[in-house]
Amino acid sequence: MEEIIGGIVIGLVILIVVFLLCREIVCWYWKINIAVKLMEEQNQLLRIIVSSNSDIKRALTKTSGDSVTESDSETNTETPISEASDEWWNKG
Repeated sequence: MEEIIGGIVIGLVILIVVFLLCREIVCWYWKINIAVKLMEEQNQLLRIIVSSNSDIKRALTKTSGDSVTESDSETNTETPISEASDEWWNKG
């Protein structure tokens, strides 16, 4: 009975080692590790951009009043910056 349990334990250990080895080979072949590293770097850069944009927006809000707006000289209306940028992206 002890020999059977010992064989099962050894078999499971070998199976786990083979699984981990195959996983590393697949990740290396498909460059998954590199893609994850690059995505983490992109997230860090996006956080920097968002924090700098929020600092700029806060500074503009303090100097111009309650909201940041963009004036339209043709219709004499003011549009919040976020809506104005959305309109610009949708035109293209």
